[in-house]
Amino acid sequence: MTFVEGGRQVSDGVKVSSDEVRKGASEMRTEGTPKRAEVLIEDVAGSQHERKWGTEPGAKEFASTYETALRELQADTAALSERATQFAEALDAFLRDAQNAEEEVEARARFLDYCRQENLLPSAVDERQAPSPAQGPQGTGRQPISK
Repeated sequence: MTFVEGGRQVSDGVKVSSDEVRKGASEMRTEGTPKRAEVLIEDVAGSQHERKWGTEPGAKEFASTYETALRELQADTAALSERATQFAEALDAFLRDAQNAEEEVEARARFLDYCRQENLLPSAVDERQAPSPAQGPQGTGRQPISK
């Protein structure tokens, strides 16, 4: 997966603009379809009165049933809106975690480059087993150069 920050490609794979994802998540929380539907349903449910339907028993019963159905729809829409908000929050968390993972990978790569430049890695070392930047070059007493 590729994360694109400010037009810069961060890794290989599928391109994802974290700015666009953040924008979409924000819109989903604040003005997404479920939120708009909730407001519209409230307006329609609130407009069910005698002036609209009349005073006959059948019309009153229909208006009451219709309003009840609209209120149930509104509750379902509110639940959907909450799920959309939770999804948007999960997207935000994913982006934070992905950015942190990218930064960790970059830090480890810089550390390995430093160790190679300083001849601190044995020639047969498996890079997957190399020490992390937090451990420093083992056995040398040196600390890696930070970015």
